Amino acid sequence: MIYATSLKRVRFLLCWDIINHGAIGNQKSKKKIRKHQLVTIDCFDNNILKQYNNFFFHLFGIESYLKSLEKVARDKEIDVRTRRNLIEVNTNDRIATFELLDEEAKPTGKTEQIEYSLLHIGPPCSTPEALRNSAFVDKTGFMDVDGGSLQSKKYPNVFGVGDCMNTPNAKTAAAVSSHLKTIEKNLTQVMQGNRPCMQYDGYASCPLVVSTNRVILAEFGPRGAMETTPFDQSKPTYWAYLMKRYFMPALYWNGLIKGYWNGPATLRNCTRLVKSK
Repeated sequence: MIYATSLKRVRFLLCWDIINHGAIGNQKSKKKIRKHQLVTIDCFDNNILKQYNNFFFHLFGIESYLKSLEKVARDKEIDVRTRRNLIEVNTNDRIATFELLDEEAKPTGKTEQIEYSLLHIGPPCSTPEALRNSAFVDKTGFMDVDGGSLQSKKYPNVFGVGDCMNTPNAKTAAAVSSHLKTIEKNLTQVMQGNRPCMQYDGYASCPLVVSTNRVILAEFGPRGAMETTPFDQSKPTYWAYLMKRYFMPALYWNGLIKGYWNGPATLRNCTRLVKSK
C-alpha cells in the first residue's frame, strides 16, 4: 500500500534489469538479452496511475499466463508498455531515460523520459568474476554447457548448475532443482565411463503475485507451460498463494538447499496420468 496524503503528486519508479537467454523473450534464441522492466506509479491525492514498462514485446513470454496477466493489468488499470530499455538516470532532476526498441529488440533512435520520485533498479546480472574470466565461459561470460546434459562443452568432466550457465531457461530456483536431478544422473554416468543419459527439459517456475492473496503459479519451459498440478494454474488463485506463502519457503530451505528436492518432474508425470484417464 502506498500513502501520499501530504503530497499532491508522487511518482514511484521501479525498474529492474534481468539477463535472460531466450526462454521468455525469444524461445528459440540463445543470445544473451538484457532487459529492463519498469513500473511507475503516479499518485494524485488518492488516485493512482500505474505504468509498467517491459523490454520484451509482450508482458510475459508464455501465452497461457500472458492472457491472465493482461487481464490483471486491465483490472488494475495498469498502463503496460513494451520494448523499452533503461539507458540513463538523472538523479539530480529525477528523470529516467529509456530507449525505444523495435521488434528485434534493437534501438530505434527514439527515447522517452519519465520523471520519478522513487527509483528502484536491479543492476544487470552477470556471472561471478572468477568464472567470467575463466576458460569455462562463452563470449557472453556465462558457462558454456550442453543445454541437455549440462556438461561443459570444453571439459567433459565438468558440469554446470544454476544461473551461471548459458542454457535458454529462465533463471529461477525452480530451474536449479531440475538441474540437480540432471547432473546427479549424468555425473554418475561419466564417473563410470559412460555418456550422460539425462536431459534437462528447460523447466522453470515463477509464482506471480498479483494481489495480497492471489498468485499465478507459472511453470514453463522453452516450449510453453509445464504445469505440475491438475488445476488451471494460469488463473490467480488462493491455493497458489498459500503454496507461495507457506509451502515453497519450507521446500526451499529444507529441500532444495539441502539437496533433497530435485524438482517436480515425477509429480508432473503422475498428474499427466491422472488427466489422461
